[in-house]
Amino acid sequence: MEFPCGTSNIEDELMAHEMTWVNPEDDVPLQELYSPQSTLDDTNLQIMSATDVQEYFVEDFDELRNNVLDDPENSPYIGNLEKLQSLAYNASEVIKMQIHQYTSDFQGSMALRKCFSNMIEKKLWYIILCNILPSQDHINAAKSIVMEFYNSVEAYLSESASIGLSLPDRDSLLRWQNQCRISYIGRPIEFIDVIQKMLNKERSIILNAQGLEQTSNQQQQQQQTPTTNMFVVNSGNGAQSPAAAQQQVIGTALILNEISLTDSMVMELRVEFEKIFKQYQRLQTLLRARVPDIDPGTFQQFQDPEQKAAWMKVYQEINTCREDKRTMMDKHFSDLIERLNMIINSVLTEIGRYRSSMALKMIGEERGDAPEIDRLQDCCKVLGQVVQNAMDHVDRLSKLEFSNSGEEGTKSRKAMLIYQEMFKNLVKNCIVIDKHPCQVVMKEKKFIVELRHLLGTALPQTQFETTVSLIDSGTYKKLKQDEPVEMREVGKIKVKNSGGGNGRTRSTTNTDTGQVAIKFNNMSISIAARGGDKTKSETVAEEKLTMLFRSTIPVTFCNGESTSINCQTFSLPLVVTTHGKQEADANATIFWDNAFQIPNRIGFEVYESVPWENWLYYLDLFWRRHCESEPGYAVNMEGKGLDSSARQFITNTFFGTQVQGAPPPVSWKQVSRNQLPKREFSFWTWFYKIVELVSSPYVKKFWKKGYVNGFISRQSCEALLVTRPFGTFMLRFSESKLGYLGITVFTRNQGMGNVINLEPDNIHGFRHKRSLPGNMKDLRQLEVLYPDICKDDAFREYWEPENKSPDQLISPYVQKLCKVTIED
Repeated sequence: MEFPCGTSNIEDELMAHEMTWVNPEDDVPLQELYSPQSTLDDTNLQIMSATDVQEYFVEDFDELRNNVLDDPENSPYIGNLEKLQSLAYNASEVIKMQIHQYTSDFQGSMALRKCFSNMIEKKLWYIILCNILPSQDHINAAKSIVMEFYNSVEAYLSESASIGLSLPDRDSLLRWQNQCRISYIGRPIEFIDVIQKMLNKERSIILNAQGLEQTSNQQQQQQQTPTTNMFVVNSGNGAQSPAAAQQQVIGTALILNEISLTDSMVMELRVEFEKIFKQYQRLQTLLRARVPDIDPGTFQQFQDPEQKAAWMKVYQEINTCREDKRTMMDKHFSDLIERLNMIINSVLTEIGRYRSSMALKMIGEERGDAPEIDRLQDCCKVLGQVVQNAMDHVDRLSKLEFSNSGEEGTKSRKAMLIYQEMFKNLVKNCIVIDKHPCQVVMKEKKFIVELRHLLGTALPQTQFETTVSLIDSGTYKKLKQDEPVEMREVGKIKVKNSGGGNGRTRSTTNTDTGQVAIKFNNMSISIAARGGDKTKSETVAEEKLTMLFRSTIPVTFCNGESTSINCQTFSLPLVVTTHGKQEADANATIFWDNAFQIPNRIGFEVYESVPWENWLYYLDLFWRRHCESEPGYAVNMEGKGLDSSARQFITNTFFGTQVQGAPPPVSWKQVSRNQLPKREFSFWTWFYKIVELVSSPYVKKFWKKGYVNGFISRQSCEALLVTRPFGTFMLRFSESKLGYLGITVFTRNQGMGNVINLEPDNIHGFRHKRSLPGNMKDLRQLEVLYPDICKDDAFREYWEPENKSPDQLISPYVQKLCKVTIED
């Protein structure tokens, strides 16, 4: 069947494709690795664990090779094109509209998708990360895939197998080859991104078809007709459908369903209009002027019966034409305008939920019901086209002019203004952040922000300029309330885009995906130092700022009227630091804001205190995201996390005593400001330094393997070790030193058992002195990792080789080795 087509340093130098590549094994600050865009969007896929994923990158990619990431047994894309082909002919009009939109958006790659479907579907595309700064392994794998497809297309076009290829598909493949030479070979991640978006859209359509079928069955059981308005007003919160009333959300599939039904209504009106227009043209030709109002008394005076009958027929046709015009115009006011207003409210509600979910993604909460940006664009793009079609219909109706039609003209003008305001509302509110920067930003540190206008190519003008500025919370609040405010920038944002500068850049249109993006590459913030004393330093770490993005988009409507629409959107709250000492406190501010913001807030209001269990829930997510998950992949919810023993230890550490029963609520001040009992640092500083330690490449893999017990007190650790054989040891986090990992071991001393605590190590020690496996190798007193894991079995594969390299063999110097011993 034919498919219908139509705290350490990160590199500051940008590559030719204006991205910064970092090695994931380097010590990159937490906030630079983990950001909302670093999670795979397709939550419906059964994504492999990050450990499994690494198996695909253990080989050397110095040379290009074929069959990269081929795994037909585990690929979630097998058979998707065949399913889509079936839906293209057998599904509802809603799904057919989505398929048409899909083929239109990806027209440049559709022939490749059809001709090489088996080759595409057997690859695990989602493993290569496009939404964060990819590692060199990912870049090299992408290069191999691009060249594999380029060579396959070239061979296919030259073989006899392509003789039956249609001329449009052949031309499309040739254009793809040219695009490959111009862009993809130099920037292979762009090709991977296009294919990922195609496959995700296919899967979304298939799932939508299944969901709509279930909804249709439910509606039939409830004896609801297909044309029943699925939306109900929800007390100022937009609209929601009965199918999602319990969840108080509207899924994008239901919104697309409503848009399709509304689009069908507009198309029916356009068909009716064509019939009336032909009648109107005939009347114009007959009367050789504007169609007049005819007084029946005028031709009643005619003596000739045939002349009288002819004018009576003209009179009836004029009235029929005019009445049909009024009927169609009434349909706009009685149904279409109301439906479109409700759909727009629903879409804007979903966009608000997308923005809220971005904050939760920062701390590791992946909500399954949160809308995906690509699905939102599907809704907005089609909705924008439907509004423009409705506007075009009103404009055509207004051109059916009759004499003495002042009231009709007023009604047409009113409808036109309503639709123009609808479209302006979409243009104004559909600009969102696609790739968000880290929320804790070091001054003069480079970062990237990418915005997207969800109307995409439905925008009449896709080229426009966007500026960015840094503002404080007071200015942000006034702008949100549309109050007059003096724009006072807190700092200076530098942008070094090609073609941009002075805090501004121009939008770009991706013809492969239909996306209109606003990219701020190579950004940095210049701000005056605000530290000096401890009190002021704390204030800096608590000051929430935001980036304000402003665009002026020119729009020309179908009736020739033009306007410029001012759009603005804001980043999530940021804390700009001037030195590393502020990082932990700044992250405390951001963590609390993301987790405990007041719903529907105007400014940056948060709850002053929250239940202890809620606090532990988000603390666990934060831990899992940084310490148990890999950047770019879904948060690992199957790992150890903060288990019950860790939570009890954290509770006791926080309150300084054994807590019986439910702990009291906790405030941000207690977490970030107040010192722990008998300590000179806050709970958050202690916990954050442990997160830095465990998320580093020196400790992370051992935590994930279960070798680090971690959250246990010295007393409890000693009590457990004395029940085990001599030489049993445990790895735990220091309670008195920030970011240190200690070793507690049960040894024999003069025939007696003795528990000793070795001097702990931090990241600096593991990096510059001796690694954790090196410690294990050197300290022969350590024999069994608690409870009963042989030390050699656990750490042997990580021991550093002792063989001298060729360079060392010819060196005139005797090598000095660093080994760890226990002082007597």
